[in-house]
Amino acid sequence: MFKLERELDIPLVATNDSHYLCEDDHKSHDVMLCVQTGSKVQDAQRMRFDADQFFVKSAEQMERLFPDRLDILQRTQAIAERCNLKLNKSTIPSRSLLFRKGTRSTASLKRYAAKAIAASGNGDSSS
Repeated sequence: MFKLERELDIPLVATNDSHYLCEDDHKSHDVMLCVQTGSKVQDAQRMRFDADQFFVKSAEQMERLFPDRLDILQRTQAIAERCNLKLNKSTIPSRSLLFRKGTRSTASLKRYAAKAIAASGNGDSSS
């Protein structure tokens, strides 16, 4: 990319492929991929990300990735400042709301998933 930047005289910016918010979310994301693809975590040939770095990085973390190219980060920041993005809270309830006292977590989660599937109109929630 650096060579292409020089050859074409096009300013480079820093980006980060983000699929989850926090660094600690990589295991949850892996499980979500399994749910979405109908795979099991143990399946050797399933879809998976080859690293645990697909989270939203802080400015400091990005600086560590590009220590000698602060100009790239400054251009990226200038673009970010021109954006107006508002993220809404997730409608997925927290774990404490999913599981009732005295019930098995698996049963509560299955009940919640069945209700969510029925409400979405996607699939048979009877199983």
